[in-house]
Amino acid sequence: MFLNFKGNLTLSAITPFILVPLSKNKYSYKYLYIMTPYLILSESLLDALIRAKKRGVDVRIILPHIPDKPLVHCVSRSYYKILIANGIRCYEFIDGFVHSKVFLHDDIRAIVGTANFDYRSLYLHYEDGLYIYKDKCIKDIKKDFDTLFDRCKEYSYYKEILYQRFLGSILKVFAPQF
Repeated sequence: MFLNFKGNLTLSAITPFILVPLSKNKYSYKYLYIMTPYLILSESLLDALIRAKKRGVDVRIILPHIPDKPLVHCVSRSYYKILIANGIRCYEFIDGFVHSKVFLHDDIRAIVGTANFDYRSLYLHYEDGLYIYKDKCIKDIKKDFDTLFDRCKEYSYYKEILYQRFLGSILKVFAPQF
């Protein structure tokens, strides 16, 4: 199934990965892997990720270590402290710039497309994504994630320097503009 969507429909396409499993305990997710070059979370998405982790879901996020947009990278990193404090594993790809936009859970579903995990992609832009359900290529996507985790730096603790914390806080106000 190929999707072309605008606005909240982008969020609706990602809903099976994050928001839906949180609404009822009947969903038994084992893992949720996200790869995105830009991570700018709304309160509801941040809360959904944290609640998923508290339910026992293995939530992992891969971001680039080498940014193409330093200000956006600063905003993305400003979420590390709260994500890590809540058990969400944050990785940065060391060997270059990762620009993939991939969501994967439990060897069942994946979305590969143009939607970043940020406000503009989820609410404002036209984005394309391939929604994959119970297809054999999901094993390849999982294998790609497993390979990338080994090529990433995992942050078990993240302490922002004072200017980074200040800049990240200011930039979050303007985050929908990025």
